[in-house]
Amino acid sequence: MSMKNIKLIVTVFLMVFIASCSKDSGDPSDKPEVPGEKPGTSTQEVIAPKRDLRAIWYTTAWGLDWPNNIYDAERQKKAYIEDLKEFKKYNINAVFVQVRSMADAFYKSKYEPWSKFITGERGKDPGYDVMQFMIEEAHKQGLEFHAWINPYRIDSKAENAVFPKIDLDISKDMYIDYPRIRVYNPAHPGVRERIKDIVDEIISNYEVDGIALDDYFYPSGVTIKDDEDFKKYGNASQTKEDFRFDNVNQMVKSLHQLIVNKKPEITLTISPQGNYDNTRSLYADAEKWCKEGWLDVIMPQLYYSQVHFDRWLPTWERISHNTTLMVAYGIYRVGDSDFPASNLKYQMDKISSKSKFKGGAFYSGKNFTIEKFNPDMKKALAIVSEAYETPALIPFNGREVLPRPTTPSNLTIVKNQLKWDSNEHDIRFAVYRVNPKDYEAPKAKAEMVAITTDKECKVHLPGKYFVVAVNKRHHESKLSEGVTLK
Repeated sequence: MSMKNIKLIVTVFLMVFIASCSKDSGDPSDKPEVPGEKPGTSTQEVIAPKRDLRAIWYTTAWGLDWPNNIYDAERQKKAYIEDLKEFKKYNINAVFVQVRSMADAFYKSKYEPWSKFITGERGKDPGYDVMQFMIEEAHKQGLEFHAWINPYRIDSKAENAVFPKIDLDISKDMYIDYPRIRVYNPAHPGVRERIKDIVDEIISNYEVDGIALDDYFYPSGVTIKDDEDFKKYGNASQTKEDFRFDNVNQMVKSLHQLIVNKKPEITLTISPQGNYDNTRSLYADAEKWCKEGWLDVIMPQLYYSQVHFDRWLPTWERISHNTTLMVAYGIYRVGDSDFPASNLKYQMDKISSKSKFKGGAFYSGKNFTIEKFNPDMKKALAIVSEAYETPALIPFNGREVLPRPTTPSNLTIVKNQLKWDSNEHDIRFAVYRVNPKDYEAPKAKAEMVAITTDKECKVHLPGKYFVVAVNKRHHESKLSEGVTLK
């Protein structure tokens, strides 16, 4: 059979969540059509690479990753752009940027003051819209931007220090002071409403791709002060533990409902502690969130040695139900006595081999920029570079189904420059290659060559090349006709 008679179809592995009734099970990208297929003709199945979230937790609390005690706006912007470029070298495709760590904001908010980590002074206007800048620059680099918030923490302090006068327009019963931390009171209905309003403000005013919460819920290591709250807000059928779980559950559920109703394309992620017993001790019922379909992604922080990683991994596989499961990797721990670089490779290889996992995120960003000072980190980044040698599309995690993009056409290769036509706007293109040895195979595993906003791409290796258009919600077009580079 000649190559001209071989018709190709593409099998694209997209996640279509069924946990929420608001999510469409009829995502058009889940069942790609076959261009020009006729009954009785032979087909070759081209298997697209596994979709994979490859994210960075970008920490702004105490300026750890950014702005790193830089309080000049232009220098801040330059440092952020340089960090994004560094992440792109490793084919990272998303950043989870901490935009609210201590009841503060990296954006203009009517609820919270400007973060002191931007200017050195809480409430001081930095003179530019920080989050808008960060979103725009991330999107320029082809990176998703997820707004990472801590819902409850207001402040923390040294053991013998004094909390400053609270600068928020809230009543005294809406927050609680513990020896080292001041937190919003999870039991107070006004707190849940305030957190929902804050998220509403973010998703209404900014083109974020997701909202992410970390592992802080009820404070740990303290005696919870909620006797009066339990009397006032609890009910006779609850134990105090039930009451605390329910307070956090109501907050998570309210964020889910807000996003479903207002911006259904946005992903809601929670990244709890990897030790599930610890997560429960903070009154975070991760299994219920997953079982009820209140999350799009659950991403446990498995920042452990190999032994403890293997201990807790099956628990998260079991309790995640239909929620997309990812992993937060503790790359910052590389070099510890129980965390050599080889431990990171073991974890990444194990997650990659499991179909239920759809990617992960590294904590934190600065570890991708310090390899020249740290031999152990240099080894770790070589592991990441090898694992992420080629780009990857992000799994579909939203609910809103957009029309499938039109298929790129008129592919040509002239002097190793692959070009194509497309009438789509606000679109990216994924370029796939099938190795010559697989031309006659019934199934051919394609490799990802590039993801680009241009309508051309430099190609070097012999093979048959195909292009698909990808919209901002990660739906793909039908596969283009192929063109061969000999």
